[in-house]
Amino acid sequence: ELEKKTLEQNPNFPEIVQLEEQLNSLSDKISVIDEKIGELVKEKESINESLVELRTNFAVKDKDIEQLNEQIESFKTRRKELEPLLEEATETLKEAGIDTEKLEPVQISIDELNAKIQRLDKRMQELGDVNMRAIVTYEEKAARKEELDNQIQTLSTERQSILEKMQSFEQQKKEAFMTTFTAINENFKDIYHQLSEGEGRLILENEKDPLSAGMTIEAKPRDKTTNNKLGALSGGEKALTALALVFSIQKYLPAPFYALDEVDASLDTMNVERIAEMVKKQSTSTQFLVVSHRRPMIEAASRVIGVTQKEKGKTKLTGVKLKDDDNEQ
Repeated sequence: ELEKKTLEQNPNFPEIVQLEEQLNSLSDKISVIDEKIGELVKEKESINESLVELRTNFAVKDKDIEQLNEQIESFKTRRKELEPLLEEATETLKEAGIDTEKLEPVQISIDELNAKIQRLDKRMQELGDVNMRAIVTYEEKAARKEELDNQIQTLSTERQSILEKMQSFEQQKKEAFMTTFTAINENFKDIYHQLSEGEGRLILENEKDPLSAGMTIEAKPRDKTTNNKLGALSGGEKALTALALVFSIQKYLPAPFYALDEVDASLDTMNVERIAEMVKKQSTSTQFLVVSHRRPMIEAASRVIGVTQKEKGKTKLTGVKLKDDDNEQ
């Protein structure tokens, strides 16, 4: 609560609020970019899987064609080797008076060999179309993959730029807070000493990241041997410490108007006099309206209005004291 009030009184508070809004907006934008990157990465992985499958099919088909070509060349070579032998054998049989046309066919004929060669050629032609299509598809997928890589790189660069801006805004917030805290802490040390003749200071719970933690008030009134946290002080000492903090903030960034309602109720006469003197001193830069029943506070006021309540629910002014410089009425 103290940190919030301090920031609201900081001259840089509107800038800090604006930075907070920009940080929230940039965080939302990063979430959208992260989601888009995730979608693009999934699409890229899908394309990579398709490319791998195409490469595999391409390799298999290419191997099949290579095997068929080897078989065709082998058959052609074998045919060329057999044709002269067949002609020579045919002439020899004719010379021997044997009718070659009546001879029983061998296990495989030239025609069958030619037919097999033709079938292999046809299979190779059929595989040729599939192979060409695979190359075209591969090129399309490769182009799409490159496009997605460029998009991912662009989004990653933009995301990094936004993160750097967020870090810069966080640093500005921290610097603005620490400037205010340091000034108020110095004011608190001085004012607390004036009010209690003791020592006091403000302690951040996390100095490295002050905006993520709170603040502790340490006070050692006069005649106390050890420093005490705020919770260990008496009621009057707490009131005096709280007023010292209010005056410290008011000295750093004065508001045009302050209202104090019986803040001196738990204080002894000496401390009431000190508070009255502090209010009078600080009133040179701002206006104070104090509700009090204590004589030192009333005597120190430049204007005093008395109020009574004789009937239940009805109040009445009983007297007015106005004091302006040396003239008093």
